[in-house]
Amino acid sequence: MDLFTYGTLMVPSIFASVTGRHLPGHEACLPGYARFCIKNEVYPGIIASPGHTTYGMVYLDVDEQSISKLDIFEGDYYLRTLVRVTTEDAKTHNAQTYVLKDQYRYLLSKRKWDVEAFSNDYKNEFRNKYFGFSAICHDKKSPLP
Repeated sequence: MDLFTYGTLMVPSIFASVTGRHLPGHEACLPGYARFCIKNEVYPGIIASPGHTTYGMVYLDVDEQSISKLDIFEGDYYLRTLVRVTTEDAKTHNAQTYVLKDQYRYLLSKRKWDVEAFSNDYKNEFRNKYFGFSAICHDKKSPLP
């Protein structure tokens, strides 16, 4: 299955830490969704929002074992949802992505999330706080509060 990522999983080393696999990613956009930071955190969530577009990465042909680990990593706050994304070469793909569930919208801040700022300023903080991704997958715990 193809997987669209729009947050920390856009960073190849974090994706590999969670899944144990290095997969090539392709830049892609997801129309109809807006991305915001989770309050008091360095990672985002997306919600359906007409007129907005979220930019991210799509990983092609992600295996079921990796998807299972990603489901555990994303936890109960997110719902894996089928979406349609467009890659930089103008090809469209059906892909899954993790959308923040409606009952957890209160966790979103008004602050936009940016992968470059995350990579430069917060990636190490995120790794320090949530590292042990393999432990998360084995313990079936969500990294969200």
